Amino acid sequence: MTSVTQIDSLTPRHQEWLNCVAFTFYDNNQPDKAMSLWQAILSVNPDDLYAAVALCQVYLQKKSYDEAVNLCLQLVEVEAIPIKIYLVLSQAYLGLEQYNEARVWANKYMESNQ
Repeated sequence: MTSVTQIDSLTPRHQEWLNCVAFTFYDNNQPDKAMSLWQAILSVNPDDLYAAVALCQVYLQKKSYDEAVNLCLQLVEVEAIPIKIYLVLSQAYLGLEQYNEARVWANKYMESNQ
């Protein structure tokens, strides 16, 4: 069996399938397995917004606020960013007790959601 750390290429179909498997792990209270899959997907295809947004949420759930902020800030540079990232960033900064930054991103979320 191939380990997720051995992935060096993915077809779009396989990538979609791995995202579904990762969500199945996540939905069944196995965030570490989901996180490993999403990290593997992003190591092959860093443009996979689906995996990146999901990984940000896992980081937030695991209280890995620095990792959540770092990945979210990379996503903010992408034009087709889901506005949910602004909310995740706000929550991560709250976890880091950086309240002014949390407010900035919460405001961006509110402005984008109108």
